[in-house]
Amino acid sequence: MKHIIIIGISTFILSGCSLIPSAWNSVRPGAVAEPTPAVTPAPTQTVEELDQSVTTDLETSMDADLKQIDEDLKAIDAEAKNY
Repeated sequence: MKHIIIIGISTFILSGCSLIPSAWNSVRPGAVAEPTPAVTPAPTQTVEELDQSVTTDLETSMDADLKQIDEDLKAIDAEAKNY
């Protein structure tokens, strides 16, 4: 029983989990964590308008993430060529 508890605690610690909620946010070195904007429906906003707003925000966020990934891959490629 003690072995199972020790393995469980070790797995929890080594997996990068933290009991500190602020540490749960994944941030690249040098990057600033930006809070995700919450979409609050206006009283006159229809479901279609809200859906379009959420879709636009999601696409913008995904584009930014893909751009950052592309820049990171280019930096890794440049470092690999220098190595």
